[in-house]
Amino acid sequence: MKTKPTTGLIMSEADYSAIDALRSSEVKTAARSTLAHLAHSRTKTQEDTDAFLVGRALHCAVLRPDDFASEFVTAPRCDRRTKEGKAQYEAILAAAGSRGVLDEVSSRMNEGMLASIRLHPSAESALNMCEIRERVYLGEIGGIAAKCRIDALARDGSLLVDVKTAMSASPRSFARSCVDYGYALQFAFYRSILRQNGYSVDDCLIIAVEKTSPYLVACYRLPDEVLTRADEVVERTASRIAEATRTGVWTGYSDGVISLDLPPWAFSDSQEATDEN
Repeated sequence: MKTKPTTGLIMSEADYSAIDALRSSEVKTAARSTLAHLAHSRTKTQEDTDAFLVGRALHCAVLRPDDFASEFVTAPRCDRRTKEGKAQYEAILAAAGSRGVLDEVSSRMNEGMLASIRLHPSAESALNMCEIRERVYLGEIGGIAAKCRIDALARDGSLLVDVKTAMSASPRSFARSCVDYGYALQFAFYRSILRQNGYSVDDCLIIAVEKTSPYLVACYRLPDEVLTRADEVVERTASRIAEATRTGVWTGYSDGVISLDLPPWAFSDSQEATDEN
């Protein structure tokens, strides 16, 4: 029997973090590194760095523009190296309350990225299709409870969209970013949970926007064959995490001696290469 789609949950980051369930970032950490790295990462508190703040601001501006003024404020320029500047900035933070404080540079960056996304026909068309914004869904992967907070989803569940900032949104550079940051694993993780909640998720799209002027935008579709391979990694990694949770054994690298092979370019002679040229 087909599962009736759920509308997802709207909740704060604090409430989301309080849910005891696996998240995609943990799968990416364990898949890229080791279970020991994942265990260590769970002991650290996530800091609201400038990059993280800008990312949150962009997502709010793109996905929930009506909420932006109540969640973020732009600080006027002040020299925090001076006593007066520090006092002025402290007053700004106090007045902001729970709102995120963007400096002038970050605010201009956010405005530039937002404008570029709105002017990109494919990005704007995809976002217009997605009425479900920033919702939390719960499920199970690899025998362990799992959760995700999606950016945007079409009402019929056919299209899943995620907004990413990038130093370069060119096909070559962004393909590397997809590998380095595990974007395919993230989408496979999200798709698995969404399908458990009754959505088909036939199409997965990334809106990539550069963080420097002219804030170019590119839209990338993750092919099904890529996501199918990612599904296997996600399921296998989640199962390993479930086993580590049960046993309390969070393994690192091999206990044995590893025979290290080096690529051919490791032995190229710089002088020899110069002579050949």
